[in-house]
Amino acid sequence: MGHDGPSPPPISLGTATWHGDPVTVSLHAADSGGAGILYSELYVNGAPAQFPLVSDATHTIAVDGDNIIAWQVYDRAYNCSTTAIGELKIDLLPPITIVSGADDAWHNGPVPVTFSATDVHGKVAGSAGCNRYTATYTSDGQKLTIGPAGATRKMCAQPDGVMEQEQQFLRALETVTTARFEGDRLELRTVEGALAMTLTKVPG
Repeated sequence: MGHDGPSPPPISLGTATWHGDPVTVSLHAADSGGAGILYSELYVNGAPAQFPLVSDATHTIAVDGDNIIAWQVYDRAYNCSTTAIGELKIDLLPPITIVSGADDAWHNGPVPVTFSATDVHGKVAGSAGCNRYTATYTSDGQKLTIGPAGATRKMCAQPDGVMEQEQQFLRALETVTTARFEGDRLELRTVEGALAMTLTKVPG
């Protein structure tokens, strides 16, 4: 008689709030009536975090930014579970403060001084069509560089061609060198000026 394999519950990471410290994730899977759990694999932003793991395990995650956590389990008959996916936001970096206009010279009148602060994590994340992805980025004005993207490992049969489209999207991200807003559209272009992709703001 066939068996569908282990079924891990969705990864529970609490509310979608930012955590100021590393977070320890508890993992548990069951294979009721089956061959029993053999091992499991944990991925953070598409990269192997720790495996093989047993069915009951903990793992501490200390990656700054908006992280995508994926977990899959194998039983002793080598059936693989569906992938459980969760989102984990960790902010380990303090804000950056900037003072403009101040210097060590003497002035004989009022001097305007500007104070500003930013709390940028340098990460972009979202859905690539089937899988969730995340990548680092750096920006300076219209200059934009996006690093290699890590993604979860689901396979989607529908809609037709979604996996090929997803790979094209992720490859295109790495070619981006400039970004420019045109109304509600964001145009991302390559170093040659070719259009890599256009993103449109969704109302709401």
